[in-house]
Amino acid sequence: MDLLEYEDVVKTALARQRAAVRTTLWYAIGIFALGVAAIIITHLVPHTLVPDDQRLLMTVGGTFISTLSGLPILQLNKDRDRIGALEILDRVLDRASASQSPLDVRLEERIWKTLDRSLGI
Repeated sequence: MDLLEYEDVVKTALARQRAAVRTTLWYAIGIFALGVAAIIITHLVPHTLVPDDQRLLMTVGGTFISTLSGLPILQLNKDRDRIGALEILDRVLDRASASQSPLDVRLEERIWKTLDRSLGI
C-alpha cells in the first residue's frame, strides 16, 4: 500500500469510530429524554390521567431513565482511545505525505501495529 491508501484507511476508520460514539450518545440522550418527558407529563396533567395510567407512565419513564445504567461506558472510553490513536496516526501520515518521502518500512510496520491495536484489524 502506498501512503495515500493508508491515509484513506485511517480517515475511514476515524469517521466510523466517531460515528459509533456519536450514535451511542444520541441514543442514550434520546432514551433519557423520553423517560424525563413521561415523568413530567404525569406531574403536569395528573388530574386528566387515571391513577393506573399515571402509575404506568411513571414506571415507563423510570425504566427509560434507568437504561442509562446499561450504557457501555467502558466501550465508549475504548472508542475514544481508538479515535485518539487514529488521530495521531493521521497526523503522522499527513506529515509524511507533506514531506513527499517514500513510505518507510518502519513507518509501515508502525501503521499496521497501530491499526491492529486500535481497531483489531
